[in-house]
Amino acid sequence: RDALTRDVDTVAQSLSLRLQAITEATTSIGLEIGDAKYNEGRFASTGRELMMSKPELLHLAYVDSKNRVRWSVQSPSPLADWARPAASEIGAEVTRSVIKMARETHSTFFSPPYEDESRPSSDNGSPFTDLIAPVFSDDRYVGTVLARVSLPELLRQTVKPELGLSHPVGNWSFELYAGVWLFEANDEYFGGTVRRQDPLQTYQAHIVYELRRHFWLALDYTYFA
Repeated sequence: RDALTRDVDTVAQSLSLRLQAITEATTSIGLEIGDAKYNEGRFASTGRELMMSKPELLHLAYVDSKNRVRWSVQSPSPLADWARPAASEIGAEVTRSVIKMARETHSTFFSPPYEDESRPSSDNGSPFTDLIAPVFSDDRYVGTVLARVSLPELLRQTVKPELGLSHPVGNWSFELYAGVWLFEANDEYFGGTVRRQDPLQTYQAHIVYELRRHFWLALDYTYFA
């Protein structure tokens, strides 16, 4: 049971780190937009580069102070066609309310998970969450960077098949895990190319001493091949 608790904690931490990385990158884009020399070309280039490393990020948009999409860039993933916000105006109430909250607090926020009912599909990447990063110039609100994240894709990038063996001896527990990250060929990669990646094997060993319920000390080793 404690081993399962640690595995759940590991997955939660992985999810948190990926979302934090997207948050930091989106906030950085927002700071650059405040520069008068920043243009749509730089926005598109930076957005595509970010999407290459974060497949769960399907769409990035710069939305002005009237909630109109000014600049827009989508992931090369087929799911991005179904996850693209309206080209003219952000109409989803859940997104507009988070934009307002981000503007008033000068802070980034994730919207509650939601389905995109305007583009129905059996697999359109939903449910989604929108990361909202407000943009200010000379302390004046000028718009928002909106990053749409597919939650199923986020989980797919974080969870991997894994087998484990645990052997308890008194307060000690000896654990071995073997897992593999599997990657599908992406034939919709940027520039019309195909991106492939070999499976990544992972091996873990843990020696755990339980001090008392839900408290333990552990020595961990991880190897990637």
